[in-house]
Amino acid sequence: MSEEKVEKMKGANIILLAVSLAYVFDYMISIATGAYLTLPLLQRDLGITSEMIKGIMGIQSAIFLIGLTIGTFIAGWFADKYGRGKVFLALFYLEGISAIIIAFVQSVAGLYISRFIMGFFTGGVWPIAIAYIAEIWGTKTRGRAQGLGSFGIGIGEVGTYLVLLPLALLIGWQGGFLALAIITIACAIIFHRWIRETVAWKETKEMIKDGKFEKAEIAKKFTYSQLFYPDVRKYTMLATLGDITKNMLSWTVLLWIPVFLASKGFQVKKIIWLATAFSLAAVIGVILWSSLSDRFGRRPMLKGTSVLGIVSLLMLAIIPPVVMGISWQAGKVVFWSGYMLFGFTAAGMSGVWGAYMSELYPTRIRATGTSFSHGVGRAMSAIVVGSIGFGLLSFPETKLAKVFLVVGGILLVNMYFVAHFGPETAGKKLDLFVK
Repeated sequence: MSEEKVEKMKGANIILLAVSLAYVFDYMISIATGAYLTLPLLQRDLGITSEMIKGIMGIQSAIFLIGLTIGTFIAGWFADKYGRGKVFLALFYLEGISAIIIAFVQSVAGLYISRFIMGFFTGGVWPIAIAYIAEIWGTKTRGRAQGLGSFGIGIGEVGTYLVLLPLALLIGWQGGFLALAIITIACAIIFHRWIRETVAWKETKEMIKDGKFEKAEIAKKFTYSQLFYPDVRKYTMLATLGDITKNMLSWTVLLWIPVFLASKGFQVKKIIWLATAFSLAAVIGVILWSSLSDRFGRRPMLKGTSVLGIVSLLMLAIIPPVVMGISWQAGKVVFWSGYMLFGFTAAGMSGVWGAYMSELYPTRIRATGTSFSHGVGRAMSAIVVGSIGFGLLSFPETKLAKVFLVVGGILLVNMYFVAHFGPETAGKKLDLFVK
């Protein structure tokens, strides 16, 4: 911990693979129950009409985010107190259990309840995982490691569209989720023996226990209060503002893209293929931007993805109608280019952000800090997504393109300024800014 360059921990590659798989199953379970593409599969069993889908999607997503938020706050505290490995492994198992619960849903009310439970069980996966990766990996390629871990998110999205949804059509959505639950729990059992605590966490706990840590007395206090001590407060504010952007982009703009495509007359099968292409662009983006952040810095990459994100929103919502007035084909090219560019940049921003946020907090409260910032981001997303869902039910004539542009534009400008005022962390040892 005292060296300028720190090498990765023994067994880090296997742990990174476990994290990536946890992301895969987390996103497959979440998307399959929350995405517009899946709801038609549940229409007959749950009594959902086509007119209700947009509103129900927003409401159940808000409920899911409430569960995520509560679970996130609790998981962070446990991970700092009892260890990243123990909590991560518990969350891995709980992902499988949440899939079992979903398989037995029989009503819209049951969907809402199961989505809350799922969120509560899996809320801590991402913030705990990025803290875990930050502490097991060396300083030189920590960004790339976070990107490779997040690779599982894109694979989870692709797996939902190409594997889980076809399986659900073949054997029923209950059977599809039971199969997913069995695979998830089996993987957790396989990786159980490889999950271990980080050297940084164990050293810090020992120093606090023995009173050798310069802030041992502070570190023994309730961890959430430490986030607002003078030496940490600035980083807590930056991390929270940035994570609000990350979460709200995911749960507003990205959530309604399939609905937007459906409103333009695209059939479900075509939307599935388009969503798959979007996810593949996201996989490339998250690895590329995260790797570039190791070389050129986290802040420039966050700024770059913010600017390109705004450009892609303009290509999605504003430019195509103008261009189509001149050439219909050119307008389509602009739209689809913007669609793919948004997936590429939004996912890239998420990967870089995971590395950046985990490096801002000191080891003694890293999981608590990432979980707090992520939890606040999710809470804000729940409010906004729920409001949009109720708004679309009340005003169905509202154009989603305007929602994309206004909400997405504000969020991306916010991320640009968070990166501008934050410190550079790439290639630097943990605990450099605050102990």
